Amino acid sequence: MYQHITTDSQLRGIIPELYKHDIWGVDSETSGLNPHHDKVVLLQIGRPDQQFVIDTRKVSPESLRPWMEDERQRKILHNGKFDYKAFRGSFGIELEGIRCSFLGEKLLNAGRDFKGFSLEAVMKKYLKMDMDKTLQKSFIDHKGDFTSEQLQYAANDVKHLLPMYREQCKQIQADGLENVFMIENNAVAAFGDMEFDGMRIDPVLWRKTLEENREFAKVALTKMKEVAKEYCDVDLLGEVMINFNSQKQLLWLLKRMGFKVRVRGRHGEEELVEIQSTDKATQKQLRDAPFIKMLGEYRKYTKLCSAYGEQYLNAVDPLTGRFHPDLGQLDTDSGRPASGDSAVNPLNIPKDNRYRHAFIAWDGYVVEVDDYCSCELGIWAEISQDPKLLDLFRKGEDPHCFVASDLYGVKVTKDKKDPNSKLRAPAKALNFG
Repeated sequence: MYQHITTDSQLRGIIPELYKHDIWGVDSETSGLNPHHDKVVLLQIGRPDQQFVIDTRKVSPESLRPWMEDERQRKILHNGKFDYKAFRGSFGIELEGIRCSFLGEKLLNAGRDFKGFSLEAVMKKYLKMDMDKTLQKSFIDHKGDFTSEQLQYAANDVKHLLPMYREQCKQIQADGLENVFMIENNAVAAFGDMEFDGMRIDPVLWRKTLEENREFAKVALTKMKEVAKEYCDVDLLGEVMINFNSQKQLLWLLKRMGFKVRVRGRHGEEELVEIQSTDKATQKQLRDAPFIKMLGEYRKYTKLCSAYGEQYLNAVDPLTGRFHPDLGQLDTDSGRPASGDSAVNPLNIPKDNRYRHAFIAWDGYVVEVDDYCSCELGIWAEISQDPKLLDLFRKGEDPHCFVASDLYGVKVTKDKKDPNSKLRAPAKALNFG
């Protein structure tokens, strides 16, 4: 049976109960999904035999701060990053001791399954139990007292977290992933802070870059149209009647222009054949042709305009002056973060100072840049115990220059004045490949 907490005295009374165990299930119900605009309306803490449903509209959870911020007191959450941001936004509480069953399930299924990570699915998997989530959205913009059905729903969300988590941990241990799971749990707060704090961009610099790219794309398009007039029909205004963004029409044009590519025949011999595609591999083979250079420029700048355009400025929250991306902590097969649910992707900003200089700090602060400096290659050296790799790290040499020097038989440095410096890039691709 759950206990509904609506007064300070009731809240203080449960604190000794919380310290009787070092692990509890924790959840929240919120008025919306934005931690800067919406509020936590219920805070639930529970175990199978005991649940506390705290109405945070009537009582502040401030007296729970020491317990919530104590990393020794473990809290099981499903999608703990959401609750972390919600608690920070509503109460300024930075939750510690997080054990996220959502990340646990993603870790167990990385590269093998891409669904089944919801609380309902995980409960079904480990406890063979069906959860009714129909009341989940009933808390959004709710006014007045909560119904008994809403309170029971909230209590049920934490009632079964502990037994579910224990079953999940058995699989994590069986797969030898305990240490990795703890690393991910310890990173939840950091990811939550990055999303909550967000990123600030200079709108003037951002728009300037966008307009420059639009102009570059326009120039390339104009040049292509001039060339295409020799091969295409034109309308009454003299415009060529072709859509350069249509792969079908563009391929038709390239064929009319007589482009051919080299392919290997059945017996390994090379032969020239009519172009069959406009993909990157084809463009690379034909890269010295003036029209293909124009096409490459046009595609490059139109892609920059679409991928890094107005959506970044539109994503800025008027309350915070920053945009707040979704950083999926385990959203790739390899375990790297991703930004799949965001309109913007700060994890893939072009290596172009026009963009990077547009990310700015508040007045009186600076932007700090940190780099793990070839950490993958360091791990590779440690695991493989390759003598040359170990030696280069002991000497503090650049691993890409080292491999390039070994590969090409010449001294390669990062110095751009060094004519051999261009050999570093293919060695870097080889290393990471």
